[in-house]
Amino acid sequence: MKTHRHNKQSNLVDNICSKMQQFQIVFVVGCVMFGGAYFWQVNSLATRGYEIRDLEKNIQELKRSTQQLQIQAAEEQSLDKVTEKIKQLNMVLPEKVEYLRANNKDVALR
Repeated sequence: MKTHRHNKQSNLVDNICSKMQQFQIVFVVGCVMFGGAYFWQVNSLATRGYEIRDLEKNIQELKRSTQQLQIQAAEEQSLDKVTEKIKQLNMVLPEKVEYLRANNKDVALR
């Protein structure tokens, strides 16, 4: 009877040890998977952070470029530039301007 009881206890201990080993394996695999997922997430966020910073730099550069182009356009439309361009193209001012009314719209005639 003692052997039978000892066998039952031994089987129970072996069963518990087997379950503990299975739990340890599952726990380690779970930790590795969680760690890998965490590492991937952090790496992905860092990469996106760099991309966002580069895009923000591009936006700032484009804003500066737009401002420079607006200033250049305003300079080209200034009266001095227009007068200079008129002289370069050998244009002359009209002597007499007559306005006609056609279809209820004003039209200039030279």
